[in-house]
Amino acid sequence: MAQLSGSGVSFGFVLIRVVTGALLAFSGWQLVSQDGGIPNLVRGSDLSSPYFKWWGENIIREYPAVISHVIAWGELLAGLSLLLGGLVRPAGFAIAWILFSCAVADTGDLRHLEVLAGFNALGCALAGAGRSFGMDAMLDQHWPRWITWAQRSDG
Repeated sequence: MAQLSGSGVSFGFVLIRVVTGALLAFSGWQLVSQDGGIPNLVRGSDLSSPYFKWWGENIIREYPAVISHVIAWGELLAGLSLLLGGLVRPAGFAIAWILFSCAVADTGDLRHLEVLAGFNALGCALAGAGRSFGMDAMLDQHWPRWITWAQRSDG
């Protein structure tokens, strides 16, 4: 892939970041802006897998509305973060975890899309794709490292 001048991040990751962010933001907005409120997103999920045994029985089944809000708002906010290129590393890792968890518990036809979007977000987070044509270049200079998860070497 062609490199951006001096940035070290390929233009391909920037394109993946923008497209994945737009799709996640649009999907999250649809969930958050529904007239009847956020639907129960965990209804019908397969929580019997070893990955979800304790989490499913003690958290998801006890607080389905809270988990549904976390999923919907997480999708919207992480999508905006990826789209704008701000806080890409923390948002990318967080939404990848949410999407991979949803893919494991999903019983519908969207599993493959959740996995694909999760890998896209994870790739953008690992590559730091917000530092090129994104807000991370500015945020990394002015915000503390513990917020931006910057990999700068200025000590």
